Amino acid sequence: MSDVPESGRLLHKLRSTVGRAMLEIEAGEPLEAVLASLQEAIAILDQLQHEEVAGLDGTVLVIDDDQRLAEVTARRLARVGFTTRAFQDLLAARSVWTPDVRVVMDLGLLYDEVPALVEWALSCVPVIVTGASARESERMLRGAKVRALLQKPVDFTELIAALRRRPEEE
Repeated sequence: MSDVPESGRLLHKLRSTVGRAMLEIEAGEPLEAVLASLQEAIAILDQLQHEEVAGLDGTVLVIDDDQRLAEVTARRLARVGFTTRAFQDLLAARSVWTPDVRVVMDLGLLYDEVPALVEWALSCVPVIVTGASARESERMLRGAKVRALLQKPVDFTELIAALRRRPEEE
């Protein structure tokens, strides 16, 4: 049996596969070959991320005014073990939320919402994702407790780390 951890083996395989895809592009190989290599690389990346998040479970509500973004993020989180639901507005999400559910929420949803909904959303100790500047984000949050404040585009590994954190750790 090898002394190399599984993640090390997978990282080596990922680098090799991406390198092959790059060479195929440079050599003008058929698109099907390049796509096959990229699909293989994505599958390896999924294995790595799945290994990284082993043991994660629970429910996550993903709330973003961009419905497609909410759905894609929810599907991605579901692929690593979470039960997920995607929402486009706070009111719909609030109707299914319970205290054991984690929330990933776009900061932009807080701009024009009813104050009671904003208060509820922040009481969930969410992971906040935003395209706004850090200064604007801090102003909007007004010192509210959050699991994390992440800039879009969000790195999936950072999102997982934020969801893994307990609210008390912030």
